[in-house]
Amino acid sequence: MITTREQSFKTKEKGESLQLKVRDLLRSYVSEPSLIQSQKMSAHGEDIIIDPKLRPHIPYSFECMYASRPITSTDLIKKMKQAKGQNNDLALAIKTTPAVILEVEGYEPYVMFHLTDFCENSIAKNIVANEEQENEVH
Repeated sequence: MITTREQSFKTKEKGESLQLKVRDLLRSYVSEPSLIQSQKMSAHGEDIIIDPKLRPHIPYSFECMYASRPITSTDLIKKMKQAKGQNNDLALAIKTTPAVILEVEGYEPYVMFHLTDFCENSIAKNIVANEEQENEVH
């Protein structure tokens, strides 16, 4: 539990560091890096702001979570609910998937999202793409 201003600043600094790490990694995959921004700490909304031009290629709404202590399943569920709520607040023409990027001190970051979203975004799309490729006339 955060009990002093100093602890609060340190926690926000580590959270911001994770957001910047995520932003920079995503930017490394696109030709226009400025289309991906990091939200200011404590601001409402998704943590990583993706320009509508990139949404078809990055259909996720990211919520970042940094923890310097062991986290509980309750912590994860709360963060996932927050990500889902923020995702639902987005008025986008493209369906986006809420995703929590979690980093525990001393470990690499991981991404968490609903199993159904994983199946729809990864498995189903790959199967359709492979079937279309197999059906092409050569």
